[in-house]
Amino acid sequence: MEVVGQIAAGVAHDFNNILTVIQGHAEVQLNTGQWDESLTESLREISSAATRAASLTRQLLAFSRKQMLQRRPLDVSEALNSLSKMLQRIIGEHISLRIQCAGNLPLVFADAINFEQIIINLAVNARDAMPRGGPLTIAAHLAVIDAKYTERVPEAMVGTFVQLSVTDVGSGMDETVRNKIFEPFFTTKGVGRGTGMGLATVYGIVKQHQGWIEVESKPGAGSVFKVFLPLAEQEALQVLESKTGLIRAADGHSRTIFLVEDETPLREMVSKILKRLGYHVVSAGNGPEALALWPQHREFCWCRPPPPQIT
Repeated sequence: MEVVGQIAAGVAHDFNNILTVIQGHAEVQLNTGQWDESLTESLREISSAATRAASLTRQLLAFSRKQMLQRRPLDVSEALNSLSKMLQRIIGEHISLRIQCAGNLPLVFADAINFEQIIINLAVNARDAMPRGGPLTIAAHLAVIDAKYTERVPEAMVGTFVQLSVTDVGSGMDETVRNKIFEPFFTTKGVGRGTGMGLATVYGIVKQHQGWIEVESKPGAGSVFKVFLPLAEQEALQVLESKTGLIRAADGHSRTIFLVEDETPLREMVSKILKRLGYHVVSAGNGPEALALWPQHREFCWCRPPPPQIT
């Protein structure tokens, strides 16, 4: 898994740059609205395929915990319902899947691919604990954590969180096994039936999201995995999620943007999009080139002022 992670991390940057160029040009053409239905459908397929390819790269990096998180406001109820069909195929017909979400759940601030990885890994773990089948319940509700709770659970934090619960009626675990399940490569499965990385990956992802995970289990009485995720911050709620929406909402009004990107096709595509939005673009291929150009254009470029120095 370490080798897979190193390979994925090594190719992800260049591969994602290529995919960004493909997807970007497809989106630009889609937004012109001047194509017949057949060509428009082809452009949508190109864009969708590029998005799926980028998701595969992120999944590899998530598995090895070498990826940069792309956290966005995420609707947990919507994400779980979207996953339900795929989850049912993964766990098999002998297990009945139940999704239970409280109404009006606030958004969490999470990486969508990582969130799916958490749910899939926990569902697969529950499936393997129930060889004879049974119900698997995935629930979500709001949890308010106080100081007393943190005394009992050292990793917990005071505040309001969305709690995900994955409950099975499988074989369960004793305390010895329960204390080791998040260790990399620890597994109770037979040879060839597991790498021991599934729950370790879940633990790593949850910690990266500033959350925590708890487990309740007894031999013969099933298990409950509880994942606590922080809510989306107010400023994060203002993020526009639709690329099309961003393109239509932006209006350069002849403002100047200083663009630095070493990948020429990507730089040219971004420059073209920004110019279409009304921006004046000054572009450079690397840091030294940007520094050389900066004195000629600094009066036209706006930069966030540096933070005040603390003395």
